Amino acid sequence: MTLMDAFAPYDGENRLEESGEYVDQGPPVYNAEDYTLYLRKYCKLTGLQLYIRANNDGSQKKRSGRKEKETFTKEASPTGEMGLRQFSTISELLSKLKLDLHQSFNSFIKEFISEPNDGVALLLDLLKVIQLSQTNITGIKSEEGHSHGIFKRALADEHETLLCLRLCAGTEDGARRLVDHPSGLFTVAVCVMSNFSKSRVLALQLLTRTCQLNNGHTQVSDAISMLRL
Repeated sequence: MTLMDAFAPYDGENRLEESGEYVDQGPPVYNAEDYTLYLRKYCKLTGLQLYIRANNDGSQKKRSGRKEKETFTKEASPTGEMGLRQFSTISELLSKLKLDLHQSFNSFIKEFISEPNDGVALLLDLLKVIQLSQTNITGIKSEEGHSHGIFKRALADEHETLLCLRLCAGTEDGARRLVDHPSGLFTVAVCVMSNFSKSRVLALQLLTRTCQLNNGHTQVSDAISMLRL
């Protein structure tokens, strides 16, 4: 698959795989609102809280039992109705979201991207939090033995977030919302210097995609010029 093929318009029935084959589309596993609800929760965390708090919450839920989990899920629903489930970690959320963006009907992508969900903006905000966590983890590597594992998780989550953004940018509205985000292009440009080579490739693909938009070259150039290479 070429770079331009990665952002080719969807045919309305099938979506192009990286292998060059098409995947059948179907309904999403979870609603767009379920994803954006938890994305907003995770975006409120700062740096290492994204991973340390998730580990602590996971241990507490095991001790507290099923009743507390059901109560939390019900309270988390913005409509007052019980949600489908609680995403226990950001890694789990991104993995599920990537599959739904890739395999679901185009209507799911449009709903995720558009208001009031504004999924592209949430993914960009989350990407900034993940980048900050990597910086914080680097600073405490000598103090905590398990920090290397957390750092690898952060790199993997960075890659998954970029994959979700690339799927969203396959639509004109998704690409435009990426550009319109106050720090969106700069956040993506930072990933050009990622420690994970696949994330660097995805970041370049996203920047190339935005160059196809009106005035896109200028905005991409401005974002890259802000980097301290």
